[in-house]
Amino acid sequence: MSNQYATSTAKYSVPPAKDIETGVAESVSNNSSSVSFAKFVNQTLNYVSMQLLCTTFITAWMYINRDDVIHSVSTNGTYLWGPIILTFISMFGLFKAEPNSSCQVTWFCIFTVSCSCMVGITVLSYAPDIVMKAVATTGVIVIGINAYSYHTAKTGRNFDFLEPILGASLLALLLVGILNIFIKSNMLGFIITICGIGIFVGFLLFDLNKLYTQNKDDEDYMANPMISAVGIYLDIVNLFLYILEAYKKCEDR
Repeated sequence: MSNQYATSTAKYSVPPAKDIETGVAESVSNNSSSVSFAKFVNQTLNYVSMQLLCTTFITAWMYINRDDVIHSVSTNGTYLWGPIILTFISMFGLFKAEPNSSCQVTWFCIFTVSCSCMVGITVLSYAPDIVMKAVATTGVIVIGINAYSYHTAKTGRNFDFLEPILGASLLALLLVGILNIFIKSNMLGFIITICGIGIFVGFLLFDLNKLYTQNKDDEDYMANPMISAVGIYLDIVNLFLYILEAYKKCEDR
């Protein structure tokens, strides 16, 4: 699951606190823009919240029924590969569908459920205390990055420069990860995990700052809150999975 699907190269600018100098007509226009922007942000965050709640519910249910789920997955490959294939198919459909259409909503729901099943299957191999620590740590990081991103957006700072750096870093991480499948180095595996945490912290910072930065010129971005939500959701999910693995590796050392 990779967050680069949800990033873009648009430039953003935060409107100054006092932007009205030339009369009533401009005031009405600016107020309308602010309302539309606030609606876009609220819709995006609501979608992210729905996705996280769905993932939490499905993962918790699978963990409670851990033995049965492990038996089903191990005896029938459909339960393992089905969610993986559906995640990629639904992501493609999500990006191709008309913004905010019933078709896009359907793809959005399929993507969220299938991705949640993937997370649930992954979590089954971890001890309960590690899972709880990873959940708590991820929550603290997300809250902190969210607050910082909001602050930087309001002060006019953006993180556009991070996009190429994060994209290249993620590609390098994937290549080194594939290499380590053959090398099987515990030290390299630990380094990959720590780097993964750093990369997805960066992606989360970039996407949240982008969300909170009002961009009057990018109508396509503001017209599609589901796509923005998917990017932030994937940041959080991947961050959680890397933190989960980091706790396990620390406990095994």
